[in-house]
Amino acid sequence: MTQHVKLANNLMSTGGDKIIITDLHVRTVIGVHDWEKEVERDLYFTIELGVCTQKAGTSDQLADTVDYDLLSQRIKSFAESSRFELIESLAESCASIILNEFNIDDVMLSLVKPAAMPGVRCVSVQIYRSKVD
Repeated sequence: MTQHVKLANNLMSTGGDKIIITDLHVRTVIGVHDWEKEVERDLYFTIELGVCTQKAGTSDQLADTVDYDLLSQRIKSFAESSRFELIESLAESCASIILNEFNIDDVMLSLVKPAAMPGVRCVSVQIYRSKVD
């Protein structure tokens, strides 16, 4: 088994500690069809951050953890001002922002596009990225 798969299976390289942001709602223009490029759509992110929470759990200080409010605002702002055709591309860009701008070593990001096509409740993509990739 590769190291990448081991890390993903172990729920992040931080010993399993995670901060999870569930269903971060954004409205943006996304899609490959002409009609999709004319209307904002709802998207929902679930972001699992590999973060050692032990120090913050002891100190009770924001400086000892990740500011998930600031991270959420950054992703929301980026997603709402971007124009992508594919949710895969948006997810990749958001994972890159998280790894490069925040003190995060691993991220599991799920992006859900409701009513992406007729007869389907939603389509989603889930990616795992780490600084060692």
